Amino acid sequence: MNDSPWDVLIIGQGLAGSLLAWQLIQQGYRVLVFSDGATHSASRMAAGLVNPVTGKRLVKSPQVDIFLPRAIQLYRHLERHFGRRFFHEKDMLRVFNTHDNRQAWEKRSQDSDYEAYLGDLIQPDEYPSINMPLGGFRQKQTGYLDTVSLLDSLDAFLKQRDAIHYTDVDYTDITFDDHGACVKNHPARQVIFCEGYKAINNPWFDWLPFKPAKGEILTLGIVDYKINETVNAGHWLLPLTNGHYKFGASYQWDNLDEVPDETVKQQLIDVLRRLLKQDNQLEILQHDAGIRPATRDTRPFIGMHPKHPRLGIFNGFGSKGSLMIPYYSQQFSAQLGSQAFDMNEADIRRYWKGH
Repeated sequence: MNDSPWDVLIIGQGLAGSLLAWQLIQQGYRVLVFSDGATHSASRMAAGLVNPVTGKRLVKSPQVDIFLPRAIQLYRHLERHFGRRFFHEKDMLRVFNTHDNRQAWEKRSQDSDYEAYLGDLIQPDEYPSINMPLGGFRQKQTGYLDTVSLLDSLDAFLKQRDAIHYTDVDYTDITFDDHGACVKNHPARQVIFCEGYKAINNPWFDWLPFKPAKGEILTLGIVDYKINETVNAGHWLLPLTNGHYKFGASYQWDNLDEVPDETVKQQLIDVLRRLLKQDNQLEILQHDAGIRPATRDTRPFIGMHPKHPRLGIFNGFGSKGSLMIPYYSQQFSAQLGSQAFDMNEADIRRYWKGH
């Protein structure tokens, strides 16, 4: 198996698989991506939000001071390469839902670690279109990634290099030994799984505690609504460059299918109605559902299998893929050929107990 035209085979073509393939190719690796051609992957359904400070207590995402600059640097590089805009920087209007929310802002705004991300208070009547009786604040260094446009560009890049193969891969199609691995008669030195939530069925990595979550998002038009910032009141309302909006998202851990649920759709519409102060006419253009590859400890799963070093995984980014994948794809690609492999908190060896 060691006499191969490929260095790395990647299973999966979402944001994780596509950016890892890009990084490996830049490192000089010979890469072949296996894609099932799905147009409804979680990466394509996601809004691509980048939000450094999240939750009711306004907690800064771990390592965001590292992740965010790397993400913007990579997205700008890809924009120059492809001649298209992918990452859109956009302030976020955070609505106080409770008095505790405001107290959290008051506390964080005194913390120098949060100074770059938290902006000024917003008064309840400052935005006539938004129902915000307790006011809110402006959050800085937020934005969104146009994942569909980026994935389409990376797909074309891989096609031009004959570095992508559109086919379903069954685990029985994969063989490996001490010298290399093979997927559907394509030999390589290593195989990296970037399957998203489907990794819960991977026989070599089923010991990793995934916690997949179904999410649903609406794409819509809103008559007489002109706010250009993202509005976040627990659910978020994201203005797109074409004049439409995305609104979401729901979370569900029990029913893990990719079928949009009409009940959830109505729930989202009801929440949006409560957020909008006026009775704006809504035009529902699209209703999407996807499964986030979240993990129990909210940290990614990255690394080579401790017992089968020809097999690796790059997964588990949940709802923060747009923020984290650029950094980790760079680190993983740089270390893949090294014996000093270490992904710190993302390393899968934290869960290995001799399975």
